Amino acid sequence: MNPVESETRGKNMIHARFSLSEAKPPIPREEIILTEFAAGQGVLVDLNTKQYYMLNETALLVWHALARQIPASDVVAEMTSIYDVAPERAEVCIQQLVADLRISGLVG
Repeated sequence: MNPVESETRGKNMIHARFSLSEAKPPIPREEIILTEFAAGQGVLVDLNTKQYYMLNETALLVWHALARQIPASDVVAEMTSIYDVAPERAEVCIQQLVADLRISGLVG
């Protein structure tokens, strides 16, 4: 399941890539509000478009890392220390998520 799902007229999932070699991670836009739930999930709300996006546990980890401007390589290391996932797979998942966030206009 894709960690980011847009809730507008149904669930839309977007797939794209971004490079982990970028000097600076993208920054969450200030009009995007995060609400976290006890189950390790969250919701992003774009106050401009009124769209909301569901985040699973790993997407929430990446969102927090982007907000703190943590390099993607450190996020991969954190993800592999928490979850049973190979670094290569974690990197691909992070790339897809950040690309999805960019395409959705949630980060700049």
